[in-house]
Amino acid sequence: MEDIICDIEFGIWGLPDRIKDTIRQDCAVALRKAKPPKSNLSKEESLALRSLNQNKDIIVLKADKGGAAVILNKVDYRSKMFDHLHNSGSYKKLPRNPLKKVARNVALAIKSIGSLSSLHHKLIEINPITPRI
Repeated sequence: MEDIICDIEFGIWGLPDRIKDTIRQDCAVALRKAKPPKSNLSKEESLALRSLNQNKDIIVLKADKGGAAVILNKVDYRSKMFDHLHNSGSYKKLPRNPLKKVARNVALAIKSIGSLSSLHHKLIEINPITPRI
């Protein structure tokens, strides 16, 4: 639901306040009336997944692609993640989160391009989120 609200806010960004308020009210009504989608898991599958999630020795993750579940031994998973983060050369620990500064610099760069003035609000991320691994 948070993603939907953020997307709506992004979509109405340049509109007049009275129109924004109307859209927000209409969306709030629609969200209150909405029913969550029916699960695509059978009762047995749901029970099995719940049981797996309660096992403290394994970890159940969503696959990057395809919507599958991945089940791993927690010790092996942590070891592989540690190796990937510290030995791949791809990651560096930073003293602080640079996201706000980077987002501000990107926004300034986009706004400085006059020919994109009508599109700049579509190119600027309003609520940037730090990537997670």
